[in-house]
Amino acid sequence: MITDILRWGASWSPNRRIVSRLASRAVALAQTQRRPATLMGAACAGAVAVAALGAGYLHYSGLATNERDAAIHAETANAALQDELGKLRDQLGAVKGRLSAVSTDAQAQARQQQQRADAKSDANGKGAAQLSHALDQAQRELHLTEAQRATLMARLSKAETETQQMQAERDRLAAERDALKARIAKL
Repeated sequence: MITDILRWGASWSPNRRIVSRLASRAVALAQTQRRPATLMGAACAGAVAVAALGAGYLHYSGLATNERDAAIHAETANAALQDELGKLRDQLGAVKGRLSAVSTDAQAQARQQQQRADAKSDANGKGAAQLSHALDQAQRELHLTEAQRATLMARLSKAETETQQMQAERDRLAAERDALKARIAKL
């Protein structure tokens, strides 16, 4: 019985040398003093085994709590990243809409001003300058909107990458949590 306890305790206990020494002394005492020593050794070995089991339970319980907290933190961070990703997608859609509207407006203005300039060009040489100025202004707005779109695309890509990393971390933590639950259940 004592050797079974020793064999079982040695497979998981970090203090197996102490347990082994105590059990060896108990066995030696039992061989020399017979029945009282045997009972005393068995009681000591039982107490050591219960203490070792309790310490192991507390240790693995703490690990499981830490893993659960880390998983909750990862899920919270993932939800925040998902919200940010949604906001970035909304902003990107708005910028694309503005880009399309500005582009359409700029083209329409350019055509209108070209038509006006053509009509006035015979009487006045200023129409071409105004048209050129309006076209330059429309192109600046178009470039500005395009730069905003590129910035939002970069932010969206970064947020998607972070979301994927957080999901991978959450999955890893969930697997570790499940493994620890299985070990606790086994203990």
